[in-house]
Amino acid sequence: MDEPIAPPSAAPVNRVPGLILIITAAVLVLIAVLIMYFQQKDGRFIEFAFARLTPIGEEAVVLKDGELASPTLGMEGQAVSYLKASGVEVALVRTLAATSTGTAVVNPFKVDAYLLGAAPRQLTSDGMPKTGLAVSADGQTIAYAYLDASKNPQVLLTPTLADWRIALVDVASGAVTDLGQGYRPQLVDGILVYAALDGIHVYSIADGAGVTSSLISGAAAVSLDLAADGGHLIYRDPVTLRHAIFAVSALYPELVLAPVGQSPASFIDAAVSGDTLYGLASNEAGGTEVRAFALDDLSSAGTIVHSFPAGSLIGRLIPQE
Repeated sequence: MDEPIAPPSAAPVNRVPGLILIITAAVLVLIAVLIMYFQQKDGRFIEFAFARLTPIGEEAVVLKDGELASPTLGMEGQAVSYLKASGVEVALVRTLAATSTGTAVVNPFKVDAYLLGAAPRQLTSDGMPKTGLAVSADGQTIAYAYLDASKNPQVLLTPTLADWRIALVDVASGAVTDLGQGYRPQLVDGILVYAALDGIHVYSIADGAGVTSSLISGAAAVSLDLAADGGHLIYRDPVTLRHAIFAVSALYPELVLAPVGQSPASFIDAAVSGDTLYGLASNEAGGTEVRAFALDDLSSAGTIVHSFPAGSLIGRLIPQE
């Protein structure tokens, strides 16, 4: 009887290439997740610009390698506000003025908007005091609040909320649009949001029109802050001194908000980025620190993400590129 013929032995399978592909895919997925984690919805990375208090007002500073540094202006002067979006850098700059002895000093009242970079370009020339710089995610539109001292120079010394006005600037053309009384402008997806005496104004740049919400007005208006992705709006309650937090489901043509909660403590300033609340507070060492809180766990102690030594005197916290 013939012996049964054994089936041929299967050649060993080389699984190494497949394993490499799986590992490579896993690494790429991890990188993608990390990128999404550190990015906001509009693509701006989470770092911070700050406003440092000085004897003549605010001075813009940025966080570089964990240290505060003044923005590189490429000109003589002092940055009051500084922001960067899509590689476009803009600043409100105090320019120099000559004294009777011929010495050039910073003029605390003369401020104009500049486009920074290799070839700085002046965007405004009225010289009025300005603050609250905002820049669109594409870097093509800026907004700021300014003091209108053309009729009453006294407002330079004793300004009130009623004396501030909102200006909108097209970076490419330099065209300036005055929108009337307002303070602390914010720009998101072609929509300008700012605080005024009669409430929150929401202005569509495309439509050239806006609406007003009476959620906050008066003293609370100076602390209005809209997240860079437009997903949350916060303001500092003048009674409790804590920030009220709202989720935004629509900005225009109607501002639709839903309460989320309030900040776990009283902060010098606060801002929301993604699903995180950042609060700026004094610490026991006499300096300041930035604490991060998950919006779904505002009762926690938070996490210290940046600390600054005594004397930093930080005034405003702005998540940006």
